[in-house]
Amino acid sequence: MKHPSHAYYFVAGTDEARSPLVLLQGSGGNEPDLVRLADELAPGSPVFAARGTVVIDGGFAFFHRLPDRSIDEADIRERESVLANFIQDSMI
Repeated sequence: MKHPSHAYYFVAGTDEARSPLVLLQGSGGNEPDLVRLADELAPGSPVFAARGTVVIDGGFAFFHRLPDRSIDEADIRERESVLANFIQDSMI
């Protein structure tokens, strides 16, 4: 299955000693949604926030949900390596 490309939002951070945070929003959000939270959790850390490729609830998700809104675990397994490769390639 071919998946569309992910988009991302990157904030360089101000503290070089801090490890980068990789943020994945829940269903219906987008990549900048969690940046404020990242600043509260780890001020000064670099932030890499990826956008899911599934359009849902006016935003995006990283996997499909079933009609009853439960998680489609087979879809997660299919998409996980695509997401992992995208994150790795983007952070190099």
